[in-house]
This record gives sequence, C-alpha cells and structure tokens, in this order.
Amino acid sequence: MSQYNPVTPTIQGQAMIAESLRTEEGLVFTKVEWGDGIVSSGEQYPTFTALKNKVIESPITKMERQDSTLYITSVVNNSTLSTGFYCREIGVWAKIGANGTEQLFAYTYAENASYTPSSNQYNEKRIRIGLGVDANVNVTIKFNSEVYLTRQELEDHDADSAAHDAAFTAHNADTDAHPDKLVNLTTNGNSLRAVKGDGTTIDVEVPYAPSSSPALTGIPTAPTADGSNSKAVANVEYVLGQSRASYGETGFRVARDGYTTTWGNFSIGTGAGSSTTVTFPLAVTNIFDVDISVFNAATEMIGWTNATNTSINIVKGVS
Repeated sequence: MSQYNPVTPTIQGQAMIAESLRTEEGLVFTKVEWGDGIVSSGEQYPTFTALKNKVIESPITKMERQDSTLYITSVVNNSTLSTGFYCREIGVWAKIGANGTEQLFAYTYAENASYTPSSNQYNEKRIRIGLGVDANVNVTIKFNSEVYLTRQELEDHDADSAAHDAAFTAHNADTDAHPDKLVNLTTNGNSLRAVKGDGTTIDVEVPYAPSSSPALTGIPTAPTADGSNSKAVANVEYVLGQSRASYGETGFRVARDGYTTTWGNFSIGTGAGSSTTVTFPLAVTNIFDVDISVFNAATEMIGWTNATNTSINIVKGVS
C-alpha cells in the first residue's frame, strides 16, 4: 500500500475556492487521476497543473462534508491496464460551474508506492481523500452514470439512517404519491365516508344502527337485564319476569288483541266489599275490558272499579 504525503491544494485549487465564493458558482469535483511520475527534489506541489505522468483515472463515487473538510471517495481498478505501474501520484480535478474548465485542484505523492498489476491480475483500490474547502463554498460532484458502488460503500449507505431523508420527505409531500391512500374517515348518516389521497370519497354503509336515536326495524332483541336498578335496556322478558317476581304467577291478566298476559297476583281481604288497588307494571293507553279470573279454591265474585292507565281497583263481592 502506497504511503502518500498530505494532500496539498494547488494554486489553481485555491483560486477556484476564491472564485466560487466570489461568483457563488458551485465547485464541481470531477475525477481522480493516478500516475507513476517522479517528483524531483525541490519541486512544490502547489505549483503543479497536472500529474507528472498520468496512467489512469477514476470517478468520484461519494462525497462527505464535515465543517471545512470535504472527503471524497474514488475507486479505481486495473481493467484497462495493459501494463502495470507504481501508483506514486494522485491528483484531484475540479471546475467552477457546469461549464468551467477542469483544473488540478489538489495533489499528493508517495515516495514508497505500491505496484498495480495489469488487467491479467485484477486489482482494485479505494481511496478517501480529505480536502480543505471553505464551508461556504457550494460543493458538488460530477458523477459518472457507469460507476457502481463497492460493497463497502453500499454497506455504509445502508447503515446511514438519514440516507433517504430527502427522498422520503419529497415522496410524503407528493399528494399524487398514493391516490388510493385513506387520509380521513368521517361519518355520513348511517355510512362511513372515506376520503382518499386524491380527494375523492367513498361512502360505506354500516349495517348497524347509530348510537343516537336509532330507528330500528323488524323485531330487535336485547340481552335480558339482571334486575339491578340501572339504565339497562328492559326487554319484554325482563318486564314480565319482574312482574311475576313481584306478584307471583297468578293474578289479573290484561288482554290485548286476543293475547292474554299475566301481570301478577294480588290479595283481597276476606269480607265482602274488600278491595285492593293493583298498579300496572306498565302504563296502558286505554282499558276496553277487564276479565278478572280467580285462581284459588273458592268461588268468588270479583269486580273492578276506578281503572286508570296505571292501576285498577279490584273489589270482592261475596265472602
């Protein structure tokens, strides 16, 4: 592995930084060159405008910025080399703006260089170069569309949690990205109204009665309450059960449309003219007729008076 000296900006490179700050045009890094030239004693890197002897070039595959230090990554292989060489020198090239002229931006040299063989023996080098660039300079990279990521670069990319932040932000802000996406759900009468990403709506009928003032049809049923003093729904089974629980299985019955319902029993004194008032479990609208049956061993005449929509007075006529 070659041991390179610190990367040194050239005079041209320093001038490009100044021009980029002055004109506010971007500084575009374009490529990395590799060569086997020999630097003579006393030569100054900043004065160089090209490599001593360029052998091969490689594209820039990645750029990272940390304050005033710019890190660029380049990968080179020997697939086009017919003859091997000692990779002594490396140069970074850049230009101002899209139409600027490429110039040598920075240079480094290795006194002890590693050997890169010809294409008969595949060889690949990956280098990361740190460059001092003012943080106010707008820096971009000219990417070659034929460049492929190395495995290491792909793994670094996958490990970066912010790698796709910009893409996700743009995607989520695009109202056309998911036209069928459900963005809102509201009620519309007895239906649910779904609003899609494209603004269209779909009403879905819900086969359940609304909680507020439901209009029920058919013969709706409900669980039978447990008899507690609560706001539970009281169905017919519950009401009749409560009546029988209070009055027993015998007593007066209320006939409606040919159907007889036992509401409960009652007790009347032993003397003639004894009476008792029975309160209906439910208020009735009209009383058309009352048929009072006696369910004991004695034969007694029973009459009624003072019937209201909530009670009736039962009178014993014969002792």
